[in-house]
Amino acid sequence: SILIVPVVNHSLDVDAPDYFLSTITVPLAEQGYYVFPVNMVKRMLEDDGLADADLVHSSPTEKLASIFGADAVLYVKINRWDAQYILLSTIVTVELEYEIKDGKTGTLLWCDARRVQYS
Repeated sequence: SILIVPVVNHSLDVDAPDYFLSTITVPLAEQGYYVFPVNMVKRMLEDDGLADADLVHSSPTEKLASIFGADAVLYVKINRWDAQYILLSTIVTVELEYEIKDGKTGTLLWCDARRVQYS
C-alpha cells in the first residue's frame, strides 16, 4: 500500500497540488498498489496538526506510515507548473520530484525527477 502525502508546491500555480493529487492515484492503482484516498489522507493529517505540506514532508516517515498502516510513503515536490499561451494552443510545463520511502524504516526505495510538457 502507498500513502501519498500532500504535495510541496514550489511553483507559482497555487492549484497545482490539487490538480496533481487528482490524477496521481490512477497510475499507481493500475499497477496493483493500494493507494489511500488522497482527500481522506489530507483531512486526517490536517486534523492531526499537519496542515502544511512542508511540515508533513519533514515528519518521520515511520510515523506517517503508522497512522494509516501504509507500507510506503510517496513524497512529491512540484518545482514548476506553468502555461505558455501561443496563438490557439497552450503548452503546460510540469517539473516534479518523486520519492518513495519504506513505511517501517524510512529508507529511500525510489526517487525520480521528471519534466513533462503537455500541449
